Amino acid sequence: DARNGYSAAVDHLKDLLGMDKSEAFQVTGSFEPRPATLMAADIPALIGQAYVERPEYQMQRLQKDMGIKKVHLARAEFRPTMAFSSALQWQAQKDDFSVGRDDFERTSYAGLSLRIPIFNGFGSRARYGEARAELRKAEIQEASLKNLIATEIRTLHNELIQAHEVLESQKEVVAQAKEGLRLANLLYEEGAATLLEVIDAQLAATQAGTSYFRAIYQFNTASIKLERAVGILKLKSIL
Repeated sequence: DARNGYSAAVDHLKDLLGMDKSEAFQVTGSFEPRPATLMAADIPALIGQAYVERPEYQMQRLQKDMGIKKVHLARAEFRPTMAFSSALQWQAQKDDFSVGRDDFERTSYAGLSLRIPIFNGFGSRARYGEARAELRKAEIQEASLKNLIATEIRTLHNELIQAHEVLESQKEVVAQAKEGLRLANLLYEEGAATLLEVIDAQLAATQAGTSYFRAIYQFNTASIKLERAVGILKLKSIL
């Protein structure tokens, strides 16, 4: 029944929070619809924000950037390299420790080297091909994840709008059911309605209230899913 379902939900929540089953737990607050701030948001803007906020996409971008650098490094092996070096030093030699300023001699040198890759057993070509293959794989994975995020946000945004429409319609149903119950009670007091009609009106009001709370749950769930998909879901916004 409902009590068993409530107890099971509390125990599951304790497991998620790492709490002992024997610890006291009290649920507070009211069951109200969450703010519908994302409903009016621009979908392309939400998608763009998800690309910035979601860590898995940022990690995929980082892998692609690393792949680009690997390709550049592998390509550099085919190019000539030139290195320039220089040094300046003062040096003195004596048989004792009476070293004076005039005993030092200045020496300096400069060098320029040029390295031209000719053949290294196809090692550079193999490393370049491997780096390009890894980069291509990272680009495909990034594009796939990018499309997946965009599709997910569009779908969840539509679900949020539909859940809000159902929620608003259920508000009207609840209002009508309450009015019907009020009229049934008045008619019963005047002798113009039977007790069965009052009971039917009470049942209709109860069913309307249950459907309304179910609509709140569906709307809040859709809102949380969309915030999570965008990457802006915060713990304090749930509790």
